Amino acid sequence: MIHDSHIPVFIHITAGTVGILTGFLAMFLRKGSPRHRLVGNVFVVSMLVMALVASYMAYVGTEVTPPKISNQLAGLLTCYMVVSAWLVGIRQDRKPGWPEYVLFLVAVGVAAGYILAGRKAALSPDGLNEGFPAGLYYVFGSFAVLGIVGDVRMFILRGIKSVQRLARHLWRMCFALLLAATSLFLGQPQVFPHWMHATYVLFIPSLTIIVTLIYYLVRTLFTKAFKGRFLRPSERAQQEMEMAQAKGSEGAA
Repeated sequence: MIHDSHIPVFIHITAGTVGILTGFLAMFLRKGSPRHRLVGNVFVVSMLVMALVASYMAYVGTEVTPPKISNQLAGLLTCYMVVSAWLVGIRQDRKPGWPEYVLFLVAVGVAAGYILAGRKAALSPDGLNEGFPAGLYYVFGSFAVLGIVGDVRMFILRGIKSVQRLARHLWRMCFALLLAATSLFLGQPQVFPHWMHATYVLFIPSLTIIVTLIYYLVRTLFTKAFKGRFLRPSERAQQEMEMAQAKGSEGAA
């Protein structure tokens, strides 16, 4: 147990604050631009620091709070989402490697942890586990399962195409940001002015993330807004070859 948790708490709060600010900024910067990449890298590092420190404190406990499995799982889930989203953003022609397989195992462990924690809550006399109902554990566990399904699909196909890569990057990054923002604004309302508690102001950050994610997923998957902008070199070369062949066919005709 940590008897002097001031330093870990300070690191956790500082990294979380930087992560939330840079996460919101990255959402509204032009996707793929140098500024988006720079801010995104800062977001990834700060979120990792925040989540790892939180998981550590939740594992060993502090002088204020005992070890909590719910916080451990949330921290590991955040790490999984952020790193897997970052990897798919920087991959070029490389197929999934050992980092993706390690992350897959982490996701499986997190999903199993949520299922067991939810079962413990369901079997408890008051229907709670560490103050949370079984349904909440199952909801978060379902996101881990969704990530696992995406990983398996990527392993089977030995990679994913540009549009799917962007969608994978978007939802995982936004989900990690949603976890951090919700933990702060809705999980720690006491740090905000009292007048905010009687309004819906503290819900705005989380709702903004959800609406923005839906907007970009619709544009990515159902429109041509980002078509060709995030192709791998091999995909771009193939596209250019097909265009050249099409032009040659038109010229011959």
